[in-house]
Amino acid sequence: AHGVGLAPGQASSPQSLSYSKYGLRAAGLWRAAWLLEWHYDDGSETVASRSPQFLRGATDLRISRDGLRVAFVDADKQVSWMEFEGDAVTVVGEGVSPSWSGDGESLGYLDNDGDYVVVELAAGRRTVYEASALRLSRPPGQATFSQRSICMSTTWRMAAAAGPNMRLQ
Repeated sequence: AHGVGLAPGQASSPQSLSYSKYGLRAAGLWRAAWLLEWHYDDGSETVASRSPQFLRGATDLRISRDGLRVAFVDADKQVSWMEFEGDAVTVVGEGVSPSWSGDGESLGYLDNDGDYVVVELAAGRRTVYEASALRLSRPPGQATFSQRSICMSTTWRMAAAAGPNMRLQ
């Protein structure tokens, strides 16, 4: 437990915790934001952890399914992301609830207007979906969107599929 800012013998549950697909990497929020990585060598387990300074005040930590990237909301309410093993931070916009596409190539979040924004990281392309409580619809003039599922939070799911509207599941 001392790997997340606790003294030996102390215990604490994280306020939030996000795991990669096989559980070898995690991003969590205890007293501070921590990035954790498990290593297994010769039958022994070690955990590497770090709490980068720029994650101070961060909330909504989400690790990509492949464990390569971490998204978060910084202290200024900016949705940002970074490579798990890096220190360079990229801001994508203001909002909450960042979430990764299954392949980790796109980052979605709810902006301050309540719309859902999807940013394709490699292309830098941003698509805004007008949101309501029951339906997300394509912006005018958008012919199609990619075949991806993006988890907006633990309780919301958005399926990106062909058709005039996307519905929350």
